[in-house]
Amino acid sequence: MIQKIKSCINSWWETPKEYVDFLLIKELYHCTPSELDEQDTYKINLDFQILMLERKKQFIDSKRAEQKSTPK
Repeated sequence: MIQKIKSCINSWWETPKEYVDFLLIKELYHCTPSELDEQDTYKINLDFQILMLERKKQFIDSKRAEQKSTPK
């Protein structure tokens, strides 16, 4: 399982549920695992997808800024 999570962190591949839960607990909901388990699955999945889209945009924006600042 740890290898799957490492692969996910280093890429945009399918994310294991355990890592999704960890990120949501740590970064978004700030709740206990049991509190997360009580939430609506659709809402959890939607929130996670939004979180990942934001991260992807931040990554792309940082790469663009890096390219602009690189002398040619």
